[in-house]
Formats: sequence, structure tokens, C-alpha cells
Amino acid sequence: TVPEHNAGIVGTFCRVRAEAALLGDVVLCHKVIVDRDAKLRATVVLPCTYIGKAVKLHNAIVWGNLLIRVDTGAIMQIVDSLVLANFNTETLHAKFAGVFNRSLGLLTFLISLPLWPLALFATLVQNPRAPLRKIKLRGNVKKIDDEGILRPHDFTAFSFSTSIVLLRHLPKIFAVINGQLRMVGVSPETPAQANARTDTWEKIRDCAPVGIIGPSQVSVPTDAPIEESLIVEAYYARTRHFGVDARWLLRGLLTCFTKPAWWEKNRGENNI
Repeated sequence: TVPEHNAGIVGTFCRVRAEAALLGDVVLCHKVIVDRDAKLRATVVLPCTYIGKAVKLHNAIVWGNLLIRVDTGAIMQIVDSLVLANFNTETLHAKFAGVFNRSLGLLTFLISLPLWPLALFATLVQNPRAPLRKIKLRGNVKKIDDEGILRPHDFTAFSFSTSIVLLRHLPKIFAVINGQLRMVGVSPETPAQANARTDTWEKIRDCAPVGIIGPSQVSVPTDAPIEESLIVEAYYARTRHFGVDARWLLRGLLTCFTKPAWWEKNRGENNI
């Protein structure tokens, strides 16, 4: 749907909000969403791209979160998915990564089976009235809402009510199996924590998947300031590849045999 008084070539399955404006020499390929108050002039938008609220584009080529300035030749990757985003996430690589991580989560669950009776026993001893805690977290799944905006999907995760860190977070393995989390990634956040990150550098971590094992969960002290975790996760997001994830997975496995994993009582709810 495209409101009147807009000038441009528009492909199929596009949606331009009534408050947005195509000011001339604009080409929208198929499956493009332009949100309210956005203004485009002399711009080509490639398929499956979301243009955020009040974004102004001129002399540009946009593909997902990649912005190319035609006049200067500059190429920028936009971290904030509320500004520019690619909502066609079902690429071959994404599908393979999803299947691989779910399989890894299932394997982890099978390996961890002997720990579940121990976790249940520890929970019933420490908190018999409320053995399970639930918390809303922001995971890896993204969905287009009723307004046509791509937003991260929040889900409900569970943990055992025990002070033993390793046992407490066993239920989060199910979030890996259903695709909400990955085994390796940045630390899960509540919606409030995610919305509190407003600076650009704080959002660099959003380029990495959310996981139960990662640099912040394994290497950053629990009493460290939040800025330290964000810096570590931003560096991880910019340098991650399969080898890096494999190393963090191994470090996470080794951490399971350390004293903090079994005795530390003040570990944050979202950390492992």
C-alpha cells in the first residue's frame, strides 16, 4: 500500500506509511516497508528492507541494514534495526545455523540429563514453594508486528530457584532447542535492559546472536559495570566467526567444572 502524492517506482508487497514521503527518483523493490515520517529522495531500496521512523535518505542505495551513499561512495552497516533492517532472515546460512544450534541444544540436553534430578532436589530444598522462576527475555527471533515494523520477539524463559549457577540455568537449554537462544552468543537481556541501551556503541552487540554461553557470561566478573560487558560483547560481535564461537563454547564447557559454577550465589539471573 502506497499513499497518494508520492513519486517513485514501487514493487510488489511494499508498504509505505501515510506519514512517509517519496520525494522523487525513488525505487522500491519488492517487500519494502517505509515507516512513518521517513523521507526518501533519489534512493533505491533493494528487496526485504525496512526503513525506520523519521529516517531521511538522499542519493543512497539501501539493502537491509547496508547503506551505500552514491555521492560519496561510503558504505555503512547500520547497527540499529529500528533505523534500517533486513527482515528476510531465512537465508541458507541462517537456516543452517538455526538447525545446527538446535541440534547442539538437544545434544546438550541429553548430556545434562544426570544433572536434572540434582537440580530439582536443590530447588526443592532451597525454595519448595516456587521451584521455577520465569523471566521475559529478548531472543534471536524477529517478527513483523501489526504496524509492519520488524521487532525482536520477547519470550518467557525459566530457571530453577537454586543458588547453584549451573543447575539454575538448565531450563534455558529448551530456549536453545526451540531457536529463541543459541548456545554461544551475547548475554540474554530483559526487554527493559535492551531498551535502556540507546547509544550507538551500546547497540553493536546486537550484530551477534543471543546465547547462554559467551564472553560476557564466562569472562566478565559479576560485579563489573555494565559498560565492561557491553564493550566485551561489542568486540565479540565485530570479530566473531565459527572458530571464535567454538573457543567460547569450549571455555563455557570448562567453566562448568569450576567452583563459581557450583558455589557462586550472587550470579545475575541472565548470566550463566
